[in-house]
Amino acid sequence: MSLPVSVPDEPEMALARGAALASANAPIFASSIAALAQAVGKATNYAHTALLYVEPHTATLAVVNTADGSVADVRRRFLPEDDDEAVAELVEMVTGVAEMEAHPEGVVVVGSGVDVPLIKPALEAGTSLPVSVPEQPKVVLARDAAPASANAQLLNATAFLEARNLCKSFGRWPTETPILKNIDLRISPGEFVALIGPSGSGKSTLLSILGLLEPPTSGDVLINQKSVARLSRQQLARLRGRAIGYVFQSFNLLAGLSVAENVMLPGLLAGESGRAQYDWAIALLDQFGLAALAKRVPAELSGGEQQRVAIARALFMRPAVILADEPTGNLDTINGRKVIDALYNLNSAGQTIVLVTHDRSIADEAPRLVSLLDGRIETDSGPIQVTSGVAWRAHN
Repeated sequence: MSLPVSVPDEPEMALARGAALASANAPIFASSIAALAQAVGKATNYAHTALLYVEPHTATLAVVNTADGSVADVRRRFLPEDDDEAVAELVEMVTGVAEMEAHPEGVVVVGSGVDVPLIKPALEAGTSLPVSVPEQPKVVLARDAAPASANAQLLNATAFLEARNLCKSFGRWPTETPILKNIDLRISPGEFVALIGPSGSGKSTLLSILGLLEPPTSGDVLINQKSVARLSRQQLARLRGRAIGYVFQSFNLLAGLSVAENVMLPGLLAGESGRAQYDWAIALLDQFGLAALAKRVPAELSGGEQQRVAIARALFMRPAVILADEPTGNLDTINGRKVIDALYNLNSAGQTIVLVTHDRSIADEAPRLVSLLDGRIETDSGPIQVTSGVAWRAHN
């Protein structure tokens, strides 16, 4: 396989401005979060909007281009333990918005595990730009009783990925074998959904159809509330490449490419190659502690490392949803735990995750559990429930 690859020998990791700022490449914005800033930009006719993403211990600031949703000039700070000092740090970040690239015309503030409206007045005092806080119901249902991820707080309604009356059969009548029977499923931005069921229940087939890898026999799949039924193969491929990241049980890394090149592969196939793409691949690998292995080939990595490389590859095009089909199936317990933790860390930053697993212990941790049996949804614990009364930030 011959692909055009541009790989500098010594990547220079761009650092955000300010001595207290962390690596600009470190944070990953899920597209559902960046889309909020993009939506505000469209509604207010801003060309660029500053997005401040606040978590209990870190805050990330970036500029979102309204035209295409791209993210640039990323800056990150670690927040002090003292709440008042933390607010002062956030105000200082907002004060510096005017100096950012592309000169954003407004600020959108989003929180995970925090109550942003409580600190909005202080943020407004720090900038002359308008400050917007999208409505964020507080949620507390998540792993180990930790605050739930920002995704469920932000977009607690509209489904991004939806199956309507899906049916799938193999073969022809009279020997036709039904695999899926009248599946209805709605997945909202930022959810973490685990699909579980015995062998032959249809869970992997359902994931494959949701991922646009194969068509249903009947029924419909909707991406961002739009049916894909009439899209051509080329249109489906483009949509799949941009909106969906897929993680396979068997890793599916190319042996002849380096780790960095494997992560860059979705971009290369889309005709995108260069220094910016390489730097993004290194940033993703750094998220999983694998940046030092960028020049190695897959055979030189452990199974757990290969699967984390596969997750980084799935994130390369900044997809709205990650579909993971038995990602721990070929791993031992320790490496499997690392992969699951990596997926939860992504979800806590707003990434939508749909996971197929046969491991009940993994499934039972998920905020939402959908159980399949004989091609039908047997039980669905449903989306995260909303509650109130969360302090401005939750301390672990």
